[in-house]
Amino acid sequence: DWEMEAEEYYNKLEEIANQYYAEGSKEWQKYTLEIKKGRDRIEKEKKKALEDEFEKGLEERQNYLEDEEFYDRLSREQKIEGLKEIREYIQKSYDDRLIDYERFQKEMREVDKDIYKEEKEMVKEHIDELNDIRKKKYDDAVKKVNDFYQAIYNAQKKADREAELEDLRQAEKLYEGAVSRQ
Repeated sequence: DWEMEAEEYYNKLEEIANQYYAEGSKEWQKYTLEIKKGRDRIEKEKKKALEDEFEKGLEERQNYLEDEEFYDRLSREQKIEGLKEIREYIQKSYDDRLIDYERFQKEMREVDKDIYKEEKEMVKEHIDELNDIRKKKYDDAVKKVNDFYQAIYNAQKKADREAELEDLRQAEKLYEGAVSRQ
């Protein structure tokens, strides 16, 4: 691959510089400086290639989660699992030296915040569900109590009407008796 070819090239240059020029001479210093610059450039390109590889993998994973969430194909638990997989990818990338410590810390902080946010929302939803269940049970109990007292009230009202009706019947009989005697 190109890295090996470049390394061989700079090794050969170093060998030539050491063979034909006295160590410390102006020409030797010139070649040594060029060799160092070339090797530094290779290291920089290697590092960029590794970071690009990491960036591509991270972006693919994040886009997948975003798409699945957008199309409502992810439960909150599945999203948290996906975020944890991204966290593992970041850790592995750091362990494999694809990213440096600073980038590792930045990415871990972001994904940990996302995981925390999702877990917090999940707990909030669970609490809301429990509160809804409690409220429904409370409302059902209040309705039963109200229905009970309404039945007592209706029975009392019926008894009062029947008593009033009986009083009216008694009064009617008295009136009919008084009128028929005259």
